Amino acid sequence: MQRFYQIDLRQALWGSDQISHRRLATLIRHLPPEAALNRQATQGTTWTMDTEIATITLELIHELYRLTAKAAGVDNSDLPDELRITRPWTPPPKPTRRRAATANEVAALFGTTIGA
Repeated sequence: MQRFYQIDLRQALWGSDQISHRRLATLIRHLPPEAALNRQATQGTTWTMDTEIATITLELIHELYRLTAKAAGVDNSDLPDELRITRPWTPPPKPTRRRAATANEVAALFGTTIGA
């Protein structure tokens, strides 16, 4: 608060120049992204509305590219994967666990059979 508003927080809360809780909430809400409180709350990542708009734009352009390629006759297996940019507030997707191959599947891979 001192850096951006030149307000001593101790004086503002308990001193002779007290401010209301509504005023304090407004000041905190409008702190810039580089404020220490915002950096702590976002764990160092600054994800602004501009960043979100740019991210959505990239995802949409990539999807248009995929649709155009599909309309041009590109096979599904040759299409690039969907682009999903992970936001800081969403945990990354858990990797899918593949099941272990059965003995018969392994034998079939090598062109043999089990028990014959």
